[in-house]
Amino acid sequence: MIEKYGWLFLVVGLLWVVQLILSLFQTRRFYKKYYELKKDGDASSIGMAGSNWKRKIYAVLVVNKEREIIHACKLSGFTVFANLKKVNSLKGSKIYELEENPEKLDLDKKLLEAFINSAKFIIKHDREKNLLEKPV
Repeated sequence: MIEKYGWLFLVVGLLWVVQLILSLFQTRRFYKKYYELKKDGDASSIGMAGSNWKRKIYAVLVVNKEREIIHACKLSGFTVFANLKKVNSLKGSKIYELEENPEKLDLDKKLLEAFINSAKFIIKHDREKNLLEKPV
């Protein structure tokens, strides 16, 4: 029985290794682009929405000293070939507006949740360093 299905286990194992290698390349592409984007701003963060059982979406925010969004990108997709894509509708907005006025933004629920999670990291950092312009 083992000899009969041994090739199947070998193929599954090889496919798993290929998937791991491709996900490593995707991670390297993602962080390379992230580090390029964060050079333009004062603060940056990565947020996520979704779960292991549902599709995940990652959001990258880069803000300037006034906490205006200068780069907003998303990473979503079903394959390891997904890349960061710009979300231009957030450019120029304040990060505080993400939570205060979510209905004003034209984003789907999961993407908005990922951007809010990303903004929370910057807001938390600002609170810890007493850098908040405005109480949140």
